Amino acid sequence: MSTPSQPGLHPFLTVEQVARTLVVSRRTVRRLIALGELRAIRTGRPPRGHWRISASALQELVTRGPLRAGNEHAKGQDRRP
Repeated sequence: MSTPSQPGLHPFLTVEQVARTLVVSRRTVRRLIALGELRAIRTGRPPRGHWRISASALQELVTRGPLRAGNEHAKGQDRRP
């Protein structure tokens, strides 16, 4: 049985793959996971496990954008002078 997904995307992506897709650092992806902005599952035993992100969770983040009040974009502010 296969799960439906977008062409070219595996059902689960690594932190590295998500970082490349979003053009951000791996640290930013891990921060999004820690803040609850990006749903992910941990494989292996903590603290050495690896995060896996579903293609649908990535799509949700891209579609809705950031949610945290501390984020300038979420507040509608721009850093440009």
